[in-house]
Formats: sequence, C-alpha cells, structure tokens
Amino acid sequence: MMARPGERPNLRAMNDNLDHGVDFDGLLMQCSNPMFVVNRQRRIIFYNSSCERLTGVPAASVLGQICPRHSQHRAGDPVGLAGNLRPPDRVFMGKTATTHLLVVRPNGERLWRRIDFWPLCDDQGEVIAVLGRIDIADDRAGSPANHDWRDALLRLRRDLADQFGFDRIIASSSSMRRVVDQVRLASRCRAAVLLTG
Repeated sequence: MMARPGERPNLRAMNDNLDHGVDFDGLLMQCSNPMFVVNRQRRIIFYNSSCERLTGVPAASVLGQICPRHSQHRAGDPVGLAGNLRPPDRVFMGKTATTHLLVVRPNGERLWRRIDFWPLCDDQGEVIAVLGRIDIADDRAGSPANHDWRDALLRLRRDLADQFGFDRIIASSSSMRRVVDQVRLASRCRAAVLLTG
C-alpha cells in the first residue's frame, strides 16, 4: 500500500494489511524497481538487487553509508552514490518528493533517473525512515524548471565533466601521461588542490 501524494504512510497499518508470513523485506528485495531505504540519520539501511543492477555498485558497498549533503559522484563510488540518493529535507518533515539522479556506472556510463521519496512514519506521525524508488526509465526529458538545486548541480557537474574531463586532455608523451595520472590522483582528494605549470 503506497500513500497518495502528500499523505504519510503508517508502517503499522502497512504491516496489518499484509498477510501473516509475508516477508516485506524479501518483497522489496525481489522488486524489479530499484528501491532503497534511508533512516533518520541519513544512513542507507536497505538497497535492493535492482539498485545494484542499475548502479553497478554492490549493496555491501552502499549499506551503512551516510548520505552526505554535498558529494561528487564518480564511477562506482559508493560515497558519491549515497550523496545522490540523499532524500530532500522536506521528506523528513513528512512530505513526499521527487528528484532526479545521475547514475554513473563503474564503466563510466551516465544515466539520468527520477527518484520518488516517501516518508515512513510511526504511530505519532514521526518520520522514522524514507523509502526511495528509482524509476527505471530514462529521465533526460524531465523539465529543468521542475528540478531543485541538487538536480541543477548534478547536470552542471555532468556537463563540466563532459567538457573538461580527463579524456579531453591531449597527452601523448610519457611525461604528460604521468602528469594526467597525478591529476587523477589529486582529483580523488576532498581537499582543494591547485595545479600550476
């Protein structure tokens, strides 16, 4: 039972409506839609096999990750992926939301997808977790007017990576290839790095 937009789903009512002996966790795991759950501490506590297939990142790398507010998603990077799966703050206030996700698969393939977020509430109406469902259809046609600032930032990062990525650097000599390798290493650092020369 899914809540209608603007409604808060009640976990107890959901469980009461399920037949006894039904494994709700197992149902979500077998679901063909990529689904995940984030707790109040913004930690990923569930990540189904459809998420693994879509992102190319195994659940073992993602489960337990805290969804940072700011992150850069690199291919196969579980921390960056967790940042992109972070529910908007309004969902933790009991409101449903839709955002967009840039999936960067380990092979470098980039996929735009829509995420629908539903707050999961206890009997007092407090949000205890957020259920996220990633649409399996391509969402490049989504209107930029409907995207929040995170979506705009993700699109800007994608465009900049396409325009100024490592594959755009012309480095045929061994010394220049070594410089590009050093730049790649420096780009993994979270601190600001200034390269001159």
